Amino acid sequence: MTRAWLALLSSALLWSTSFAVIRGALNHWPSVPLLTGRFLIAGLIALALLARRSRGLQILRHPAVVFLGVINALGFYAQFRGQETVSAATAAFLINTYVVYVGLLAYPLLREPLTPLQGLSVALAIPGVYLLSREPGVPWGLHLSSGALWILGASWVWALYILYSRRAVKRLDATEVALGVMVWTLVPLLAFVPSTLPYFGRPGFLLVAGYLGIFCSLVPYFLYVYGLQRVPAVPASVVLLLEMVLGALWGILFLQEHLQRAQWLGALLILAAVGLQFLSAGEP
Repeated sequence: MTRAWLALLSSALLWSTSFAVIRGALNHWPSVPLLTGRFLIAGLIALALLARRSRGLQILRHPAVVFLGVINALGFYAQFRGQETVSAATAAFLINTYVVYVGLLAYPLLREPLTPLQGLSVALAIPGVYLLSREPGVPWGLHLSSGALWILGASWVWALYILYSRRAVKRLDATEVALGVMVWTLVPLLAFVPSTLPYFGRPGFLLVAGYLGIFCSLVPYFLYVYGLQRVPAVPASVVLLLEMVLGALWGILFLQEHLQRAQWLGALLILAAVGLQFLSAGEP
């Protein structure tokens, strides 16, 4: 297994821990201060690291980095808006439909064709995501409320984020791209900083925001863009679906949550989809 694949797997592992951390943190603090505190820490550390690199701050003026940072913040905003009125399960399903849009747009935007194994992987991933994200007792149908439309919009944003991240790291220094995106993600959230700062004086907030900022934002995104240098957009996006499976595992281990049979089946389908992506790496 190459270092690029290991980097992608590591990023999925780290990002997956955010589900349990945020779920517990929301019992104590509102979502906006958590989101702002997370990227305030990630953005300031990224800015300091860029300043230590020769000509590192120049990456902040590159249009691709500005675009990625702004749409990253936009995606989080749309997701949080949707989750105000949409169940966590529906939100998880809708947000992860990004893998379909990446598959549709990978060739037009990146000239990366979808191989047969990759297409089969995507076909397995979507029902897997749906089954794993279902809540017991919730009807199988999907009602597209205004909140659901917000989250669908966020899903399209994440697809563009993945595709343009892949384009950026093929031309620019991956480390500087990762750090620059973290800085620009903070910029649209600066309006919430004054109302967020008092929360840093509350017990535990700095620890949680620091963990989310460093180990669920800065480090995994660096690993992700490193992997994107060598792994095409579609396989990379499917591998990230491991977040859902691992997130469910942390819920079982630390939050006393349980999976129904359909959810276990969904997890197996996602694992099969990821396995097919590794097999597709050897396709001619």
